[in-house]
Amino acid sequence: VAFKDVEGVNFAGFRSAMLDAWRVFMMHRTWLGEDTCQPIYTMLMEEAYLRGEFDAPDFYLNIDGLTHADWRGSPKGDIEPIKAAQADVILIQNNIKTRAEAIAERGGELRAVMDQLEEEQEMMRERGLTEEKITPDKAEQWAEKENDTGDSAVDDMKGAGDEA
Repeated sequence: VAFKDVEGVNFAGFRSAMLDAWRVFMMHRTWLGEDTCQPIYTMLMEEAYLRGEFDAPDFYLNIDGLTHADWRGSPKGDIEPIKAAQADVILIQNNIKTRAEAIAERGGELRAVMDQLEEEQEMMRERGLTEEKITPDKAEQWAEKENDTGDSAVDDMKGAGDEA
């Protein structure tokens, strides 16, 4: 992966090379988590059980359930985050992917995200604010409107370089 030459490659070719690299990195991360970290974590939990620091009935009968962990690293960045989010929505709606999987892929944890969403929605209700959901259709219409006018939603450089 480190020696692939992507100089002069178009966007699709570069994206393909990056996805290929990510597959290799994920293979190594999975190996590290499952074959190295998990056995060490299991041994540490067993030692805690034997020392009486971890109370679990029938520890050895339930050792896999009690010590299993998901070993996830930092999330993969997206070149096109809107398309990735739209793909997640479609996969979730068609029961191909769970919300927990989509959240975990972005480095989050389902319960923490749900708790935060609940807190934010309560704060919005208290203040009388409403939230409009942006569907993929609305996002596309907004993007088309933006392209037609030539203006972006936020232009930090507007007026830069103009003489006073």
